[in-house]
Amino acid sequence: MKPSFHSADTLQAIYDAIPKIDCQRKCIEACGPILMSSAELIRISAVVKPPTFHPETLTCSKLQAQECSIYSLRPLICRLWGVVKRMRCPFGCQPERWLSERESRELLARAERLVR
Repeated sequence: MKPSFHSADTLQAIYDAIPKIDCQRKCIEACGPILMSSAELIRISAVVKPPTFHPETLTCSKLQAQECSIYSLRPLICRLWGVVKRMRCPFGCQPERWLSERESRELLARAERLVR
């Protein structure tokens, strides 16, 4: 199933609601098993093979040469890393504003509702 044009617009609107962060891309140790919404899986699958995880290390298959090879397509949970205090960057990257726990849960719920 391909996402509708509306779903793609809504997913981008969700991403646009996330505060900007000047990411130094040093947090590769956090690139482990992730969950993503159906809409995100469909979006990524339309471009590349979706992420899998190496069973021995639990690292994301899209982590290549110490960088995310699908950074522009990365799922919401990856985008929330560093902008929610509970998922604060251990390397000191600071978002333009902290996203509250409630806001982050609402964004995740909105993404999950896109394709059912």
